[in-house]
Amino acid sequence: MSYLDYLKDRTSRYKINKLFEYMRELEEGCNGNIELSVEPETLDTEVDEANDDFEREVTISLEDGEGNLHQWFNGEVDVDIADDSTDGEAQFEDGTTDTQQLKLERGGEATITIVYDTSSGDFEAGDEITVTVSSDNILGYSIDDATSIDTLAAE
Repeated sequence: MSYLDYLKDRTSRYKINKLFEYMRELEEGCNGNIELSVEPETLDTEVDEANDDFEREVTISLEDGEGNLHQWFNGEVDVDIADDSTDGEAQFEDGTTDTQQLKLERGGEATITIVYDTSSGDFEAGDEITVTVSSDNILGYSIDDATSIDTLAAE
């Protein structure tokens, strides 16, 4: 077998394996094995850091029960942000706090940036910033929300 034939054979097997992997992921989704996931789920940012132009990223993904990414999914999910601070305000990168639709473009995964705005006052230890990701349904299945909570800690 020539080297060119070897590469051709190897490439064909690779493509077929990727196709079967994709079909397995889609089958898992069609069977209802779908979960929203966020990373990090919990965080304990120091309050001094949060009051110093702090931003954090939350990675949102659609996975099966074993943590395998559903790469076939390229739909949208709703992202809400809330905080219980009396002065500081957590916002999306565009400066709003309204629910945003986020498209999971990179094969079932996306990242969103949360900005800790202290223009109207500082955050305090114990304040919680909560990011909630939800979807009405995917492939007809009801999906549980996923939540990322940052509880600000004293130094």
